[in-house]
Amino acid sequence: MRTSSGRLAGVFGGVDLARPLWPHQVRALAALDQRRGDKATYLVVPPGGGKTLIGLEAARRIGRPTVVLCPNTAIQAQWMAQWQAAFSPAAVPATASRELPTPLTVLTYQALCTLGAAGTADAGNAGRGHDGAVSVNRAGHARGLDGDGVLSLLHPNGRELIARLRDGGPWTLVLDECHHLLELWGRLLQAVIGQLDRPRVIGLTATPPHLMTAEQAELHRTLFGGVDLEVSAPALVREGRLAPYQELAFFTRPSPAEADYIHGAALRFAELRTGLLDPGFARVPFLEWLQARVVERRGPGNPEGAQVSWTRFERDEPALAGAAVRLHVAGLLGLPEGARIREEHRHPVTAADWVALIGDYAQRCLLASEDPRDERALGAIRRALPAVGYRLTRAGVRAGESPVDRVLARSESKARAAAEILAAESAELGSGLRALVLCDFEDAGGMPPADLAGVLPAGSGGTRLVLETLLADPQSAALDPVLLTGRRVAAGRETAARLIAWLGAAEPGLVLGTAAGGEDVVEITGPAGWEARRYVPLVTRFHADGGSRCLIGTRALLGEGWDAPAVNVMIDLTAATTPTSVVQARGRALRLDTCWPDKVAD
Repeated sequence: MRTSSGRLAGVFGGVDLARPLWPHQVRALAALDQRRGDKATYLVVPPGGGKTLIGLEAARRIGRPTVVLCPNTAIQAQWMAQWQAAFSPAAVPATASRELPTPLTVLTYQALCTLGAAGTADAGNAGRGHDGAVSVNRAGHARGLDGDGVLSLLHPNGRELIARLRDGGPWTLVLDECHHLLELWGRLLQAVIGQLDRPRVIGLTATPPHLMTAEQAELHRTLFGGVDLEVSAPALVREGRLAPYQELAFFTRPSPAEADYIHGAALRFAELRTGLLDPGFARVPFLEWLQARVVERRGPGNPEGAQVSWTRFERDEPALAGAAVRLHVAGLLGLPEGARIREEHRHPVTAADWVALIGDYAQRCLLASEDPRDERALGAIRRALPAVGYRLTRAGVRAGESPVDRVLARSESKARAAAEILAAESAELGSGLRALVLCDFEDAGGMPPADLAGVLPAGSGGTRLVLETLLADPQSAALDPVLLTGRRVAAGRETAARLIAWLGAAEPGLVLGTAAGGEDVVEITGPAGWEARRYVPLVTRFHADGGSRCLIGTRALLGEGWDAPAVNVMIDLTAATTPTSVVQARGRALRLDTCWPDKVAD
């Protein structure tokens, strides 16, 4: 709604946008206007496409008090900075206060959706992760509860914030990087929205809905309905709004200790398969069990001896049926009557096939027995299954993290590969290199499990080990790498001294110190309030200015939403392979850089 002077009315009536919009941002806001009567708008814009500006301008145009929710404190600071930089005059302040004292409030999702003690009983700890992201699987705990039931799980601070929202408004809710809603907070936020008076909801993400699972898609439809506008990264590259990029893969070999462990795990599983074929493996031999269970299909469930049809068996037990036919093709089992060999069966028996067969054998035959031979057989299965990512429980075989997967995901060879990649990029870009190395963790939980002692070094997969590896290599050490996570800033001694001097000049009066972080590593310490939302923008500027040509951070803090136009090389060492994580990580390097008009990102 506009006044006679043409200004927007409402709480943002005295605020103007101080920069021109890109064409796709104009289209996004037009889509918002078309959905004026609806409660939700959903916009898919790639990283670097200006989602923050779209969200702020949408809030300004709607004219209601606005709450922005985002994944972590670094992104929260960027929303605040964008409001100050892009809108003039700054007649309406923005805050990050749960008290909601200003028309624009920017909070993290966990400020609203952190679980209290009642919610942690079944769902696990609900504490904040080190990088300001909630790292628990609690969506399932909220599922099946009504709105009041879900809200009862919240921490008292969250319930107080909901009460303020309920008493105020009507509100505009801007949900940044809202693909997180489909992973962590969706059910809770759905209940929260149900408590409010006609909220206008704007969802912003870089993740297209066609990449969602069926359950995520259902929740998405409930929260947002359809997609109002989707813009692709290649389209913005063609328009000159994002930097051209190339995606490269670098393959590494496990270290000798890691390779020996992997070989040993494969050997243990091979020994189990050989043992299963031994008639003396258990009271009822494995192949004899399969003959009765799959080929003849008669047993305790068929007291009259009637044979279950193969069509019904294949429908009821598809994994078991497919594995059994592949076992027949391998010459180890007769062909069940009624079964047909299809192309999918003309492949070697996989580990998943063996697990399906072993799981059925263990649950239906061995677990109910007290025979010592069956106890020994169960022991052999329990020892061998973890090698392929499974474990045997009283309820049967369950999937779990494989130690081999952990070794591969956290291999120390990945840190050495990062040093090699950085050397090649530095040779090409020289002083213009601005690299980001993404890791899964800060310190990967300290010491590795006992069964991996001597295989993985302490801190494998974490930022600290990468920093130490880069500092140990003269070429990558010359890049002055800096570790930047939700808990700390650290670097080599000389780099840390220069960074402290730079920070003192950037923020006069800022008193910083150092703490020993290891033989060659120094951690930078600060006063109260020295936290990610304060130091991430500063260290990002230090990196852009060339004080460091390489930042090392975690996916939770820097892997999405982090705005650093100078980044032109992004090395992803994480184990995350979902489309969402790949799109977000790639996007860190796609923003245009005014200091390098011809930027190309690797």
